[in-house]
Amino acid sequence: MERSSSQINRVEVAELEAASVRLPQCAGVFMREIGALAEAYFGAIDQGDVESALGHLDPNGFTISFPGRTLASEDDYRAWYSGIESTFSHLNHTVVALEPKLVTQNAAQVTLSVHGPALGHRVRREV
Repeated sequence: MERSSSQINRVEVAELEAASVRLPQCAGVFMREIGALAEAYFGAIDQGDVESALGHLDPNGFTISFPGRTLASEDDYRAWYSGIESTFSHLNHTVVALEPKLVTQNAAQVTLSVHGPALGHRVRREV
């Protein structure tokens, strides 16, 4: 049986912090690079820097899937982000599961589980 090139790392809800998932000592360079990319990407989102967040995505195309929504262009992304900013008063994402898979020598597919505003932060309301 061939060994899988993907690895899943998870943390318990009680261990959630402001920092991204702590990778185990055995995590290789690929896993650490993907973890650093996820941290930079979500850091940009949390700071309200949509251009920097977009800069972490593939300029040749990307697909981001959420329950009920898929983003496949910069225009989709900006519209989605505008809605996020107008809904939540404070953004603070924490990566709680990271599953990168090398698809080709130059491409990876990453599945993330993220603790974020919808799961524990106050929603901004207009009165």
